[in-house]
Amino acid sequence: MDPEAKRPSIHIEYVRPLFHRRIFAYLLDFFIMLMLFGLLFLGARAIGTAIPESQKRSARMNQARDDSGLYVYYDNQYSLISTYYTDHGTTTDNKTQLDDYQQRMDKFIAYIRNDVGGDKADIIQADYDAYLLGKDYQGVAYFVKDSAGKVTLNSACTATYGLYNKNVLVPYINDHAEGYFTIYAPHFVEDTHYFSYVLLFYEIPPCVFLASVLTFYVPGLFFRRGRQTLGRFFYKIGRVDSSYLAIGFWRYTAESAIFTLGIITLSLFTLAIPLIISFSLMAWSKKKQGFAEYMLGIQDVDLTDSKIYWNFQEIELEMARKEERPIQFETPEVK
Repeated sequence: MDPEAKRPSIHIEYVRPLFHRRIFAYLLDFFIMLMLFGLLFLGARAIGTAIPESQKRSARMNQARDDSGLYVYYDNQYSLISTYYTDHGTTTDNKTQLDDYQQRMDKFIAYIRNDVGGDKADIIQADYDAYLLGKDYQGVAYFVKDSAGKVTLNSACTATYGLYNKNVLVPYINDHAEGYFTIYAPHFVEDTHYFSYVLLFYEIPPCVFLASVLTFYVPGLFFRRGRQTLGRFFYKIGRVDSSYLAIGFWRYTAESAIFTLGIITLSLFTLAIPLIISFSLMAWSKKKQGFAEYMLGIQDVDLTDSKIYWNFQEIELEMARKEERPIQFETPEVK
């Protein structure tokens, strides 16, 4: 007789987890992913800065900052001189700051003339002079030209040195001089593009991908019956396949690949559109499935009072055990 004919009808019934529990599980998982990304990114940045090419370009950029006169090295980083005076609580008086700003602008223009070209220096000088002469305080110009044609402080202006710094020199250095430095400093744009390229393609995406794999794929290799992440495990949420059984390795791997590569990593380059679509499906679709789950026929189930089975044979075995009647041992009554 065919043994399959004796198989009783098996009915598996699960309860879908409450939506807010799924959201909390995802939030916990994404928080874990964010922490892992931070650690991985620090490691990737340390490796990137140790590469000889990166060290050479970084040293060249720093040398350009030193030579330009616009920057000061403070607290292990380079800052614009205007930022240094305004943001670091310096006690330097306003007159000394004003003199320093002017001297550094003269040094910057000389640097451009010597290292870039006289035509570029002339462009900056003309813009600098026009900017100074165009500023006024209560209708009186901050700067005027002397008999030699040099722009100098206007003795008729009653503005304080602090106002000279705040309203004239600091805005020009922030809005004009730094831009000229970025454009004209030798190799600076090239080196900036190099580090931006490394950040956008060699540091962030691999770290996001590895963090997502460690968060959304690796835990399921240990919680094999429910293929749970740590967030799902904490909120007692498991996952089953289209037959309402435990998810097989290859289906689980395919679903994880779609989610980590096609949704999370791809979202970095598409304004998070795949992530938005997937969570919209999870919120509004009939079976509350994300995109990757929908593609592979995977569903979330509540494991508070339920169990996920590997196969139908396991269910039959459990049913048989429940139907077995225990042997009753009775001692005859002694009269």
